[in-house]
Amino acid sequence: MNKSQWFISITSVLLVGSGMLFYFLSKPLRRDEGVKAISMEKENEFRAEAGVLDSLYLEYVAAITTADNQSAIAQASARLDKQLSGIRSRYAGTGSPPAVLAAKLVRNYEFRLLLHQKLLGHRNLQADEVNRLSGRIKELEAHNADLKTQNQMVEQALLNLPN
Repeated sequence: MNKSQWFISITSVLLVGSGMLFYFLSKPLRRDEGVKAISMEKENEFRAEAGVLDSLYLEYVAAITTADNQSAIAQASARLDKQLSGIRSRYAGTGSPPAVLAAKLVRNYEFRLLLHQKLLGHRNLQADEVNRLSGRIKELEAHNADLKTQNQMVEQALLNLPN
């Protein structure tokens, strides 16, 4: 064997040996004790509750955007709040993965509700401003019509003046 073959073989042996040593020394670090298995029943139950929550949220958004009926909006809001508080109470722990996921889900929907309430408030302010401006435009149009009649009366009086 020549020098380059010796170098390649020694380097290969050292590389394989250091890889095996790294693998066996890092094995305790790869163990994940925090992961807990969740039963399929609980997962399916959580998914069903999230689906119900989403449908109630969409119903609430539809009630806000289309209905001027305040009782429909209040009913949709009450059903959504009831579902949110039910999820919050069922998954009240802080350490389990379903509790963390439920807390994030509830926080997400609460933030969405807050945004919709702010948008509804802005829409009400805009509607008030539109009504105010419409009233002001009607007043100005009436004043304009009055000025036109006065202008015609003045023109008629000027035409009737003797030269």
